[in-house]
Amino acid sequence: MRKTMLIKNLLILVALLIFASCANEVIENTQSYEDEIKALTTDEQKKQYLETILKQDQLVRGDDGDEIALKHGYDSQEYSEYVKEQWRVDNINLSKIEIYLDIHGYPDKTLGTNATITPWFVIHHAQSYEARERNFEVLYKAYLNKYITGSLMSGFLHRMHYHKFGKELYLVSPFIPEIEINKYIKALGLEEMKANVLKELELKSETTPS
Repeated sequence: MRKTMLIKNLLILVALLIFASCANEVIENTQSYEDEIKALTTDEQKKQYLETILKQDQLVRGDDGDEIALKHGYDSQEYSEYVKEQWRVDNINLSKIEIYLDIHGYPDKTLGTNATITPWFVIHHAQSYEARERNFEVLYKAYLNKYITGSLMSGFLHRMHYHKFGKELYLVSPFIPEIEINKYIKALGLEEMKANVLKELELKSETTPS
């Protein structure tokens, strides 16, 4: 038991050090990210940029982590390097996506499925609960605009709930995404943010010529 606790504490310490290192790298390069994103002036450029981010997101995932852990252990240098690289890429991608969304807005389906779903993947893989919460409105709006499916939105909120409370939210049949989403929103205390999105879309609808 004592050995398990030591390993757990070591992993937490390593994680904190990795997170601090990754955060510093993002801060130092924020201006360069902003410049490259402002330079995206055509749909094709935006499409390629987002698809490249998605490829990077997926390359640092898969079965590699489990294989390294089985071979070297979770407290090994090899596994630490694996986690560090994943977190480094995740933090860079999150910074780029947040800047992209601020400048260009959420990518619609004219850019293709992979480009449209990229922000969801990146935010879904964010390392902190705070990052997920501050991006809830943009993803909820994307869901209402049918850029992402109800299943993806529900999955995003499911991870938020587990991240915040460390347990599953009890759901009963029928497992309909819209019902699940509303239950997660209530459990997470995101109802005011939901209302903000609905009000924004309502105002936009009123000012859009028919």
